[in-house]
Amino acid sequence: MSLELKPLSDVMGVEAIGVDLSKPIPDDTFAEIQDAYLKHIMVLFRDQSLTLPQMMDFTALFGEVPDHANPKFAHPDHPEVLILSNLKKDGKAFGAAPEDDGGWHSDNAYLKAPCSASVFYAEIVPDEKGDTLFADMYAVYDALSPEMKQRIDGLKWRTHSDKIEGKEVIWPPKTPDGKAMYPDVFHPVVRTHPETGRKALFLCMRHIEMTTIVDMDVGEGQALLHELREFSTQPKFVHTQHWDAGDVMVWDNRCSLHSATYWDQNKYERLIYRTFAKGDVPY
Repeated sequence: MSLELKPLSDVMGVEAIGVDLSKPIPDDTFAEIQDAYLKHIMVLFRDQSLTLPQMMDFTALFGEVPDHANPKFAHPDHPEVLILSNLKKDGKAFGAAPEDDGGWHSDNAYLKAPCSASVFYAEIVPDEKGDTLFADMYAVYDALSPEMKQRIDGLKWRTHSDKIEGKEVIWPPKTPDGKAMYPDVFHPVVRTHPETGRKALFLCMRHIEMTTIVDMDVGEGQALLHELREFSTQPKFVHTQHWDAGDVMVWDNRCSLHSATYWDQNKYERLIYRTFAKGDVPY
């Protein structure tokens, strides 16, 4: 395969042209893809037609592919595959209905070792809207003032499997089984990427109200997290990805945030498949 890279925007990401992901990828071609992934955070492949096993094979090039954490939204024949859809089968919802605003997050941040790569395969997309926003957290960290870098150096944030000041946590589930399976975890506010060595701001939970800063007053800690989140999602750090049917994207959760945006679910159908590659414990 001959690989051509085209920037997606001035912010981040590249499109890889000349790759058919349904076929085995030669080692030298994958080396180029991986290099682009590490340098540019996200790599887009257009006009793909994949089976789910082929999608999982591609994901496995970036690491072990685990079953999705919530079986309710996983594909019945492929538990590794998360279904994001507003379609119905036999009158029942097929997968997880996309939210109008997914909230800024990094996938699987509630795990001790969050996923490294996410792979997104768009099979059916709305004719308008339904974009995904991505933030470059390398650039965000680099742009912080020296005073803020010093303030957050060494801080950790904590996920909660129960209520925080009376606010209920939706995921991970706060049932006894859920707490046992997904105990609270502690992640650094600034993490070092294990492959590039670069530092990135690591603010990953969908709702800040589900997190606290360790050894800091709850209100003060959440105020800091809101300040950092607001700084991180300025337009200069954000790439807007418009999807077309047949798009496949791999992105690096260790140095990015992403968020869904509104689309008319009553007017349009959407079917997305997503898989993850296991990551390591942030440090």
